[in-house]
Amino acid sequence: MTIPITIGVTAYNASYNIERAIVSASAQGADEIIVVDDASTDQTVSVMRRLPRQFPQIRLLENATNAGVAVSRNRIIEAAQGEFIAFFDDDDVSDPERCARQVARLTDYETVFAKGAP
Repeated sequence: MTIPITIGVTAYNASYNIERAIVSASAQGADEIIVVDDASTDQTVSVMRRLPRQFPQIRLLENATNAGVAVSRNRIIEAAQGEFIAFFDDDDVSDPERCARQVARLTDYETVFAKGAP
């Protein structure tokens, strides 16, 4: 099941963790996963460039210089096409139902307390 969500992953020198985080993000059933590499000096970008073959919903954005997590998250927000955005760190491993539960909670709340208004 896909859910209308963009998972945004910020990455910096995460070559040893990033693939595990992407596997976890992919298990969420999201329409897209945007990874912003913050000018890593290790092999993070090399790892990320091969992952779209296995996970076609991934888009990789690269910062030319190390700009920090806030700039990277803002790039994710600008590029996101999902109705919702969930942020993961480059070493996150989440329950496969995390995003579905979060979206359900948000939409249920809006239905009850805002009469369905977004």
